[in-house]
Amino acid sequence: MKIVQVLNNNVAVVNGHDGRPAIVMGNGLAFGKKKGDVVEKKKVVSTFMLRDKHTVDDLTTLLEDVPADFVAVSYSLIEQSQKKGSV
Repeated sequence: MKIVQVLNNNVAVVNGHDGRPAIVMGNGLAFGKKKGDVVEKKKVVSTFMLRDKHTVDDLTTLLEDVPADFVAVSYSLIEQSQKKGSV
């Protein structure tokens, strides 16, 4: 997966395997990376893809005002609640 845009050291927008844009998260996966670099698959902990046909610009516009930490915490909370069976 090639990086389209680095959002922070732990989050990047990439072109997924099927060519659709995706957000990947993982500890340090985008550290020192830039557009066009390849993401190490072993560092990817979570992948988020839009279901409908959208462009990378649509995805980054959607997330430009949301701090990456909020996305990470939200995902963590959802994951924890699913493990406890409450969602």
